[in-house]
Amino acid sequence: MIKLKKYRAGNNVKTFVGKLFRPHGTYSEEIEGQVIHADITGPFNFEMILEFGKQMLPLIVEAKLGGSFVILGEFHESMMTTPEVIASLAASIALIAKKMPQLIGIAHVAIQSVEGRGVMDRIFTEKIYGPIGIAYRLFDNGEAAQIWLHSLLSKRTP
Repeated sequence: MIKLKKYRAGNNVKTFVGKLFRPHGTYSEEIEGQVIHADITGPFNFEMILEFGKQMLPLIVEAKLGGSFVILGEFHESMMTTPEVIASLAASIALIAKKMPQLIGIAHVAIQSVEGRGVMDRIFTEKIYGPIGIAYRLFDNGEAAQIWLHSLLSKRTP
């Protein structure tokens, strides 16, 4: 299992010299079997998504070696982001889905009080995951999300 250190925006100012903005938001990522787990506290900006993507790539590569895999994203405080991030996520996920058909589902977890929950759920459904045919659902709790993701994995063979 690969477990990456939690990243907090602004930890290393030298990393962001020359960039327009420092990353906003926090995240951590880890892989357990065929489930990649991302823990995200928003709101988040494009710079945070760039760092998130760099950390996520080795986990995706490891997961695809085992066959079908899924992603569980747990959001805290806010799911809100910019149109630039939405466009980038849509392009990145479409590329991953094309190059790695082993990605079969994505679940997000956000309690009702998470800012932007309804708006971002609609965006994820209509603009990011739906157009490329990746199974997606939003849940109120991680246990229900895990059950759904494992049911997807159990239906697929590597």
